Amino acid sequence: VVRSAWPYLLAALARDWKAPILYLTSAVRRAYNVSEQLPIWLDDEQRLHRFAEPSAQFYDRAPWDLSVIRNRIATLSALSYADAERGPIVVTSARALLQLTLPPDDFRGATVELTRGERHSMEQLILRWIGMGYEPAALVLEPGSFSRRGGILDVFPLASEFPVRIEFFDDELIPLVEICSAWGVFEWLTEDALRRGARIGFAGGSDDHTARPGFASPPPHHFGIRGGLTAALASACTREALWEALKARRTYATTGVRIILDVTVNGHAVGSAFSTGGPVELSVRVVGTAPLWRVEVLRWPEVIYSHAIPVSRPANGRYRLRVGWTGARIRARHRLTRWDGQLAVEGGRLLTAQDWGFDHPEDGVTAVSSQAVQWRSETAGDWDGVVVEIEGTPATRLRFETAPATFGLPLGDLSAGSFIHDAGGIGQQVRIEPDPGPEAPREVRFQYQDDAPPAGRHPYFVRVTQQDGHMAWSSPIYVTAS
Repeated sequence: VVRSAWPYLLAALARDWKAPILYLTSAVRRAYNVSEQLPIWLDDEQRLHRFAEPSAQFYDRAPWDLSVIRNRIATLSALSYADAERGPIVVTSARALLQLTLPPDDFRGATVELTRGERHSMEQLILRWIGMGYEPAALVLEPGSFSRRGGILDVFPLASEFPVRIEFFDDELIPLVEICSAWGVFEWLTEDALRRGARIGFAGGSDDHTARPGFASPPPHHFGIRGGLTAALASACTREALWEALKARRTYATTGVRIILDVTVNGHAVGSAFSTGGPVELSVRVVGTAPLWRVEVLRWPEVIYSHAIPVSRPANGRYRLRVGWTGARIRARHRLTRWDGQLAVEGGRLLTAQDWGFDHPEDGVTAVSSQAVQWRSETAGDWDGVVVEIEGTPATRLRFETAPATFGLPLGDLSAGSFIHDAGGIGQQVRIEPDPGPEAPREVRFQYQDDAPPAGRHPYFVRVTQQDGHMAWSSPIYVTAS
């Protein structure tokens, strides 16, 4: 085989040979050329590693170049922890191999491997890094340095091109995360914690700065909604029992109304954690303060079941629809999204329009005609909307017009179920579907069985939304499925 075809031949072999491959040359320049050409032919260039030659001769006392150290450590790491399906391809020269390196056992013993969701002592981790030669620094700019700020560690591994940030979350010290308050609904905050592998419960708070805990009405243009509430499932009405329930995550949160939400999984209460090799069965009881709109079971982040709420059937040629919008602009203060706009009817007639979910007296429906309903609205992760009754045909078109979202659709598209329009931002969306009507139940009981959950740990919880826009969330129950 001619020398110029060697990289292609090596790539062809690597496609079928998943074990580690060593490509050894006598000349440093040739090793460099092959490592530059191989990515063109490889299916997965992440397998390629260049075991570099020392930048100084063996008799010199000059320091090694950092890129050489990084390449050699990265190669040793790839060989020590090789994937059985995609072993590393190492390109090197005889000169590089003449320089002795660490024995494999010593190298593995000096390696720290961290995985999201694991529990580690920050202090022990720092002491181990110092023992390995890492140095503390105000800013992590060089390989082999680290810094600490509160529950955050920044470290620059020797084998990495960039520093790494490690965020610690002590779910024993912080068992609950606020999912709603007078500032709005922020499911994204709890999702961030769950994504990091933290075991948390849900809490609702007021935080409206008016010293009225339990009844916090939102001032306009600053706070988003009424203050939330936290229900603690305590064994007794004592301070000790209350703290025990909060620490054990036996809670659920509401947007300020006293919804009753009782959820167990395989007999375990909210906040629990257990393992199972079989199906996961949820028992759910909801007692609302208004007719229910949706009751959803989540195996986070997926909604795996939505309990059917009976939908009223209007007379022929009439459509009763629930139109709702939600979300926020950003994950910070001043997150409110303005939804001032209208819903217009083309080729039909608007009979009635009733607002729901509005939190400020100056917001709500401002005008109604036979062809359109107009409103003023702002949301902070909560729901606002209108219930409309329309006379028309499947060809009658709706035109939704606001700054965050403008679109149209025929009524016939709603025969298949809900229509959801994504409006960007933080969970901004518009939802249109048949309205259950005021005759919908305020109380439901049901059981749901997840027959074959994927292997791993999964947070299961229930989310309730009433027709008046108020919501409730049960704290997750953490199930490890085998």
